[in-house]
Amino acid sequence: MIRALAPFLLIAVQALQPAVAATTKPVVQFEGCALPLWPLPSLRAEHSGVVTLSYLIGADGRVRESRIKKSSGHAALDLAAQEGIERCSFTPGTENGKPVTAWMDMQYVWTLEPDDPAVEAKKTQEMLAAAERGDAGSQYKLAWSYFEGRNVEKDEVQGRQWMLKAAEQGLASAQAGMGMLEEKLAGAPRTEAAMVWYRKAAEQGDASALFMVATSLMEAEKIEEAMDKLDESADKGFPIAQEILGGMLIDSEDEDQQLYGFTLLQKAADQSMNGAIVKLANCYASGKVVARDDGKAAKLYSQAAANGNVEAKIALAGFYENGRGVNKNPERAKRLMQEASEAPTASAAAAGQ
Repeated sequence: MIRALAPFLLIAVQALQPAVAATTKPVVQFEGCALPLWPLPSLRAEHSGVVTLSYLIGADGRVRESRIKKSSGHAALDLAAQEGIERCSFTPGTENGKPVTAWMDMQYVWTLEPDDPAVEAKKTQEMLAAAERGDAGSQYKLAWSYFEGRNVEKDEVQGRQWMLKAAEQGLASAQAGMGMLEEKLAGAPRTEAAMVWYRKAAEQGDASALFMVATSLMEAEKIEEAMDKLDESADKGFPIAQEILGGMLIDSEDEDQQLYGFTLLQKAADQSMNGAIVKLANCYASGKVVARDDGKAAKLYSQAAANGNVEAKIALAGFYENGRGVNKNPERAKRLMQEASEAPTASAAAAGQ
């Protein structure tokens, strides 16, 4: 189970040596410095640690060069912190009152907040009691607790029983869950048994079920009806629907549809959908739909690359090779290309797996 995230801690190591008169060290401008994004594979694996970084800050307050002095023990966390802070602004160091180029060290702490076992056990007991009283929402939550082994012993039979109880009471999310379980049982997507549950949930407006109905309609070549369901799912905030529909619409010839597609991609990207992040980056890199912005493109490619996306790694390697939107860094470009070539399959990595 992924635990709740504690606040990130960013520490500037400004006093490695005593300051002399009329000399100051560079200082990061925290108010305009976005926190580095936690790479999803690292978050799922609950990686944590402290990385010590060194930055060469120019007289204009921008990062000219950066190095990892001491690893957190996890390369993905090191690079995410390094690249994130490279985009911050700094107050440059000075000598005799004049801005100068100078090195500074910083530490970035990736930390997780542990769950309180006593609190979690109490919550589980309360949920179990409510489920036994017939509360459908608690039955649904308890089902997933059994499927995931969260504060109870993993038991798929128990999980299915509680999911079915909630679904039979008409809970849309549980009906969609039963659709997923039917697919798993059959070992095939969108079986008729699964679609029975998906349609029931979709009639109540469940976003995930609307998406599944849309894909089924698409396979049946009922395109117009499928697009309506897909749009409804996207409008309800389902990120996969937002990513797919957004990607389709930005390729439209209609400007209004392109802008709507771009908005959907932004919403999907905010929910860490790698495909949407890459599509947004492509828009900024090419100037399609929006004005070209290499800096934004590089930042988005970096986010998706940290999450394992092959397409993003290849694109970002090109940016570092040519100094486009980032400081030129052939070594980092080479490393990214090597990572891309070593991915299990390009299609899986490109999908954010």
